[in-house]
Amino acid sequence: MRRLLALLMLTAGFVCTSCGPGAPEASSAVPVPDPTPVPTPSPAPVPTPPFPVSRSELTVTAPDRTDIGGVLYTPKGLETAPLILCAHGLGADHESMEYWAEELSRLGLAAFCFDFRGTGGLSGGSETEMSVLTEAEDVLALLDAAQAWPGIDADRVVLLGESQGGFACAIAAGRQPERVAGLILLYPAFVIPDHIRAMFPDVESVPEVVTDYLWVTVGRRYALDMLDYDAYSEIAGYSRPVLIIHGSEDTLVPVSYSERAAETYPDAALEVIEGAGHGFGPQAAVDALAVMIQYLTQLGILPAA
Repeated sequence: MRRLLALLMLTAGFVCTSCGPGAPEASSAVPVPDPTPVPTPSPAPVPTPPFPVSRSELTVTAPDRTDIGGVLYTPKGLETAPLILCAHGLGADHESMEYWAEELSRLGLAAFCFDFRGTGGLSGGSETEMSVLTEAEDVLALLDAAQAWPGIDADRVVLLGESQGGFACAIAAGRQPERVAGLILLYPAFVIPDHIRAMFPDVESVPEVVTDYLWVTVGRRYALDMLDYDAYSEIAGYSRPVLIIHGSEDTLVPVSYSERAAETYPDAALEVIEGAGHGFGPQAAVDALAVMIQYLTQLGILPAA
């Protein structure tokens, strides 16, 4: 009988390896091989300087409906970048600031070199309607416009001005300090009010057109705006760190004017380049650029190397 039962079980394809209470059930699941692991994509490399630079012309409309034109330098490969507005001096135009724009863009800043109204070929207006104070208004108009520029970090805008452009930037920063993340002044022309007072003792002596002011022709407004103007009154309103760079041999704007400015600002550093005059030669420009980079790095505008 037992032999018959065993035979029947084998015939039915059933093998019991353990009979009795608690015996494990036979599993009918088919083993599934482990899936092939999917490789994790490597993160995209973080762009690092030096960056290739693109250039494009850009025009902003001032409150008086006059155009302010310039060239925007942007570092390729960055989604957003801080901005540095580059303001030229009296009788110059945006091209005088190209060196700074080019070098700083390679390091990761966007830079806008522009012509003030009444100067250069990219902006409107008349030279005889221009003054230091209208140039300060131009800088403020650009600060407004830059809020909407794509790819620009509008919370990190630095002003860079040379000579009269430096004076205008200092005034703009003093008027709206909360909008300016940094201020770099190259041989700023704080001497202009003294120049004007030496030429014209009072309002009545100022002509409609001043044909012999340094190397340019300016209008009556230029002189009237500066005749009783205190060059240091408004600039003191800017309390963030300021960098002033001046040549020791500057005869047009003596370095003493920058020394007084450094004392006026709550937080300013004055870098004097020995042997340099008004407007830097090649070596002085390289030296000034190195100081700028250090300043911008300390502010967090440029990343630490």
